Amino acid sequence: MKRTLAALFSLVMALTVFAGCGSDSSSAGAASQAPAVTAAESTADTASALTEPDFLDKLTGGTTDYYNMSLADFSAAAGYELSQKNCTVFSDEGNGDLYAKYFVGRKNSILGGRVSLAKEYDTFCTVTFKGDKLKKMTVRLEGLTQEEADAVLDGFLKALEGKLPEGYAAFKPVEHKKSREVGYTKEKDDFCVSMKRDDTLDGDFYAEFGLEVYAERYGM
Repeated sequence: MKRTLAALFSLVMALTVFAGCGSDSSSAGAASQAPAVTAAESTADTASALTEPDFLDKLTGGTTDYYNMSLADFSAAAGYELSQKNCTVFSDEGNGDLYAKYFVGRKNSILGGRVSLAKEYDTFCTVTFKGDKLKKMTVRLEGLTQEEADAVLDGFLKALEGKLPEGYAAFKPVEHKKSREVGYTKEKDDFCVSMKRDDTLDGDFYAEFGLEVYAERYGM
């Protein structure tokens, strides 16, 4: 049954990737779901590094569950304010629809130290709120080669194997052009715990962890 569900999830993900990939731009996939940016981006060099929230804490035996938190609750739990001042990108569409991208430093590990990296990379996290409820969380590494990005994805799969709640199974990797996504799913109303790599307009690659409810991700 688990294998059948994993295969079904992979098929839906593959169809979604093919439908949404009209170009090789880095705006493809998860990033395309972010609200329109209303504040200018700054570079990692000028941003002040913040603390990376452990988005996997609750799923791996901890107590902090960021999903569906309000802006105020997330700010308190994460230890810093979600504000335009602290962000490299900030968007507010009103009615509690917010998107923020934070620089969290040059890191040699991510996701609470669970995934080790071969060297340090510029690392960002993003949070997306709908109606003042946190619906999507990412941790993104920038400035990689394709080989480095693939190594991060492989490390992610190994690090989380057997560490997620019962019922989570690895889905078949989804690939399209230079994009590749791997990860774990359960039922459609549970989290999709994934990591993808893709190229950017300047020729570099990024690797991005994403955590969101599967059904909400695909509008089921």
